[in-house]
Amino acid sequence: MSEQKEPSKKEQAWIDVKKRFHLSNKHIQMAKELRMNPNRFGNSVNYKQEHWKTALSKLIENSHLKRFGKQEPDEPKQDENT
Repeated sequence: MSEQKEPSKKEQAWIDVKKRFHLSNKHIQMAKELRMNPNRFGNSVNYKQEHWKTALSKLIENSHLKRFGKQEPDEPKQDENT
């Protein structure tokens, strides 16, 4: 039987962010390419009450487009944990 290894603290933070904010693997990969800190995502989430903020997924997409000039990450990766 194959045992699944436990994710590191850093990877666990990304898993938690993905579940909490309902992000896709594509959004997680783009955020990693942008070198975003998963522990700081809570500051960007309150867009329903603070209308000047955008949704986290849109923020990631817009930032990725602005920095890299493309809407998709380079090579989509399928993480088994995230």
